[in-house]
Amino acid sequence: MREGEKRELKEFVDKVKVIAPDAEIILFGSKARGDETFESDTDILILLKNLDEEIIKKIKDIRFDIEMKYGLIISLLIHSKKEWESFPYNISEIQHFIKSEGVKLC
Repeated sequence: MREGEKRELKEFVDKVKVIAPDAEIILFGSKARGDETFESDTDILILLKNLDEEIIKKIKDIRFDIEMKYGLIISLLIHSKKEWESFPYNISEIQHFIKSEGVKLC
């Protein structure tokens, strides 16, 4: 990941933490593995203590602002921690990849 993207991603994380201080934010996919291409998006999992539609909307607004400001494309998955931990492990391939390759940002 280029240095500019790291700063842009940090700005996203910092802004999310203001509105959701208990959020767990995990980078996954090609940028977490270090095999991204120029066309790769930034895959982010956000785990919240409780799913709150207002918080989710604010997170999506932050994503939009970062995308417009920098052109950093962020693909979001947002779940409650309880929901994420209770997924049947054998049917969630993406969960397996995130657990094995994800990079916790906060």
